[in-house]
Amino acid sequence: MTSNWTGLRKKYAIDSIKRIVKKREDKAMNGEEESFGSDFLGLLLKAHHDTNDIQRISVDDLADECKSFYFMSMIFNESLRLYSPAVSVTRRVEKDVRLGKLIVPFIIPSSDYIPAKVELIIPSLALHHEPESWGQDAQLFKPERFSDGVAKATNNNIATFLPFGMGPRICVGLNFATIEAKIALSMILQRYSFTLSPGYVHMPLKHMTLSPQHAWSSSNATLTVNCED
Repeated sequence: MTSNWTGLRKKYAIDSIKRIVKKREDKAMNGEEESFGSDFLGLLLKAHHDTNDIQRISVDDLADECKSFYFMSMIFNESLRLYSPAVSVTRRVEKDVRLGKLIVPFIIPSSDYIPAKVELIIPSLALHHEPESWGQDAQLFKPERFSDGVAKATNNNIATFLPFGMGPRICVGLNFATIEAKIALSMILQRYSFTLSPGYVHMPLKHMTLSPQHAWSSSNATLTVNCED
């Protein structure tokens, strides 16, 4: 993680965090808000403005703490890549479309376009495991592959990452689902820790969506949940 957080991407991320911090500070100082806020950023800002020199944190320390949110995004992206809930996307061609140099012999011999009214099934799960785009370690869980963004992770072929679809019909719930998942995970991890069961058998199963076949059963639990409180 540390080695990947370098160069221009590091500078851009830290500058973005500092702009957000400045905006929050200005609102508090100008009286638009009563405090710095009760969220994680608000707590960091309180520590940054602490009157105790020993307890006060610097802006760089504050930005460094905020990187944990970025790492969480990498974990979510990698989880969605390996185990996308929706394993395929269906699209209907409304008009004749030329798709690069694609040859579709089973539709029209020697044709390089897709005719109207054809339904295409895009196997997103297969694309997410394609070594040509993701490398020979495509089967491994490696969140750091997203440290420089989706384009770098996919070898500049972002169409191979489709957890929410792509284009004008991309899932409208993308941002909501991502934020909701991060908030839920943050709340859960404050109180619980997880360990993998010794009897766990890795067996993803597709019904309407992809899910673990043996998850949370009383006879063969995949996770042990420990309450921290």
